[in-house]
Amino acid sequence: MRGITVTRAQLELIGHLIDEALQDERTIERRWQHPKVAPFARDRAKAGHLLLVRDWTADIVLSRDGEMIVIDTEDGQPPRPATDSERRVTLFRSITRYPELLSLLPPRPSEAIDCPACSGTGVLTVRFVNPKLRDVVCRCGGGGWITAGEMQSE
Repeated sequence: MRGITVTRAQLELIGHLIDEALQDERTIERRWQHPKVAPFARDRAKAGHLLLVRDWTADIVLSRDGEMIVIDTEDGQPPRPATDSERRVTLFRSITRYPELLSLLPPRPSEAIDCPACSGTGVLTVRFVNPKLRDVVCRCGGGGWITAGEMQSE
């Protein structure tokens, strides 16, 4: 994974999770908590990818070699490597689905700042005010922090 060193054991784990998505539909449904996602997860696994995040316009996957890839699902753009920010946010977002990937989470850098959108909690309070917004994810992905560069890019 660009920017992150992935160990042989972590690559084996990623491979195991991809194989699981190919073999066990019930596990996919349990992990995603939605039976309609299982076919998409299986299709990505057939291509050698672990589906981590399924958004409105893109799927974000982890390949067997540890590369995180953004696959456009709306405009037909070619797949591309995830940016550092996309990788970090995707890992934070997918950790409840794939707790086995906890060792891939990046540590908070000393220069990182508390996410201003969630005040460093990783959770937007709007999720508690309106149950329909329960799945809204903070820009930090739930990690509670962003880099100074991300703050400047706003």
